[in-house]
Amino acid sequence: MTELSQTLQLQFGGTRPLLRALALLFLFAFIGLLFAVGQTSQLMVEVTVISLVIAFIAARFPALSVAFPLVIFALIGIGLYGGITLGDARLNLADMLIIPALAPTAFRVLSGRRRLSRPDISVTLLGFMIIMATLTGIYFVNDAAIIRNELHTMLYIPVAYFWAMAELRSRNDVRLFIIVFITATAAAGLKSVAANILGSHITSFNYMWQIQDITSEQLGGSRTILGGADTLFVLVTPLLAAMALYLNRRRNYPLLILAALPVLAGLLLGLTRTNLAVAIASLLLVLALGARKARLQAAGIALSVTIIAAAAILVFSSFSPVASNYNLAELMQRRMAFDPNVGSGTLDYRIMEGEALLDTAREHIFIGSGFGSRYSYVDYLGRVITNWSHNGYLWLILKAGLLGLTMFCLAIAISVRRSLAIARTLSDDWLKIAAIGMSVALLALVSMSVLVNRFVNPEGAYFLGLALAVPMLLGKIEPEGSAQTEQVDG
Repeated sequence: MTELSQTLQLQFGGTRPLLRALALLFLFAFIGLLFAVGQTSQLMVEVTVISLVIAFIAARFPALSVAFPLVIFALIGIGLYGGITLGDARLNLADMLIIPALAPTAFRVLSGRRRLSRPDISVTLLGFMIIMATLTGIYFVNDAAIIRNELHTMLYIPVAYFWAMAELRSRNDVRLFIIVFITATAAAGLKSVAANILGSHITSFNYMWQIQDITSEQLGGSRTILGGADTLFVLVTPLLAAMALYLNRRRNYPLLILAALPVLAGLLLGLTRTNLAVAIASLLLVLALGARKARLQAAGIALSVTIIAAAAILVFSSFSPVASNYNLAELMQRRMAFDPNVGSGTLDYRIMEGEALLDTAREHIFIGSGFGSRYSYVDYLGRVITNWSHNGYLWLILKAGLLGLTMFCLAIAISVRRSLAIARTLSDDWLKIAAIGMSVALLALVSMSVLVNRFVNPEGAYFLGLALAVPMLLGKIEPEGSAQTEQVDG
């Protein structure tokens, strides 16, 4: 029996645990589609019924509930337009699906069945930053709706942190979390391929599928971007690399290849140059960190990935069912051009955007202008007034100033340093995969946010909270695994 089968057997029981796990994944996707296509009157009924189902699943499989939001982000999308309006407040798709899954954990904590200790210094720093930006935004009387929206996204960080600390209590929990995360992201890659092949036939379903299928004459081709999964394709890459490095048994390679190929397809079809560059860099970093253990193996993995990627690029550059003029090399070259008339996809536009933001941020450079603050500039379509920026660090300076930026950078540095230090002391391969894979994925998230601001999206903020929990989690889990009843402070 493989380690995958053993993990699923422990979590799900029965004679066919893999089928049970896949059935749950399909159930999650089906629930999300019901929310995405339903009308408000239908959704009110569906929320009541399906919330009870999700709460039951979360109560029965606590470790699975922690991975559940990532399944939503990958397979369904962030669902910003698939929600319910209650007065002047709005619950988006992710909220409606995550809250029921979180409820059993909240009950266990309140009833004393889970013990939560003081948060780690890294998440404490981010907590102070979030509180400061919120209070500053209120003080400067910024737009209340924007304050709520930005605070809402940032709250995914502490929710994910405490959720992971409460429910990931053993080696098997960590293994299940990694397996579900990778499986869901690979399934999203297949969804991306299907969307690209169907092309114009799914135009009317883009709302339901959470897909942007963009064909641009100026850019020279077509892109297929999945809301939510576009970020996770990058973040799952270091976990796949760590698994290939530490689970070095031939019987594991077919499964890893089956997972890696859809992820690679999703990256290539998205045609986000930052995603591609960061994914490659994170893979190489994982191999470098593990090179002491198996230099030849690391070199073999790097060579295999290079060959597969080169073949994939050749195929994608010469064939596309969507646009006859699709050419990957030409498309990427045009997107690197310094031409603001092409739009926000070019570096020149990003520079113009950043300069305008800094001009506004200088007014309160130390503590920032708070959540809800905005800035404006003139592009080729006219004046733009926005509260968002492609550069996540400039966004932090605008919202929380240099003080908030310092808190954020310290939190990331402390977390990554602790994870890598713990990885050197672990003897269990799965825990090493979690330590190295999640810490490098965290570095990937903050690196890509220099040009593509992802840690202020729901999927990025949630993953950030999970990654911050890793050092404390792994320091408390026994290397050889522990019983599901083991208590963990968090």
